[in-house]
Amino acid sequence: SEIAAYLQIFNDDHRAELIKFLEKDFDVRILVELEPSFLEKIIDEIDFKIIKKAISKLDSDEAANILRALDSDKKIKILSEIPKKDRLFIEDNLSYEKNTAGSLMQKEIVKIPLEYDVGNAIDFLRKSNSLPKVFYDLFIIDKNEKFIGTVPLCTVISTIRKKKIFTIMKKKRESVHFSIDQEEVADIFRKRNLTSIAVVNDEDKLLGMINVDDVVDVIDDEAEEDILKLAGVV
Repeated sequence: SEIAAYLQIFNDDHRAELIKFLEKDFDVRILVELEPSFLEKIIDEIDFKIIKKAISKLDSDEAANILRALDSDKKIKILSEIPKKDRLFIEDNLSYEKNTAGSLMQKEIVKIPLEYDVGNAIDFLRKSNSLPKVFYDLFIIDKNEKFIGTVPLCTVISTIRKKKIFTIMKKKRESVHFSIDQEEVADIFRKRNLTSIAVVNDEDKLLGMINVDDVVDVIDDEAEEDILKLAGVV
């Protein structure tokens, strides 16, 4: 985030020097920390190999945000070169309207069937090779993929294996529809002190999740906008 901040305040020449210096070991998280409008402005200054690396390593929501800054040709080229599963996740994210819960969510999510016990859930987590890079909750679904509830990860690892998941889950935990505005999502996180929340469709089927780190920037942007309004700037 500090490097991203410098990139945003440097003049063109100094920014070009810093990007060149970083190229050999570029941390793709830098791109995530840049303001979307600024990333769109300088995207052509970033080596295409770095962008491809970012798309392949980041979660679907972050990858989609970077792709939105690219022109159509580059976007198609990158999507054609990544694994099908990852491509479908990213394309799905891109299909949602900007600034909605759908555009904020990541498709990588831990879904646990309602009939599992704790032992089944732990075994699933250990064997899975497609877990989210960061997650706080397990999302419980029925046979129709309908969202039922959540279980915090800390609860699972501290409970005996024979305990049924439905006995320790939080039933009817908060969820948001994919179409609601991102500011409303941020407000829900802020008021209810959530670490993550499920995103569902009209039939309450689980589509993905939003983590608290996904809405921090939304909260900051909202606060900045409110300050500017008070000052009569916007």
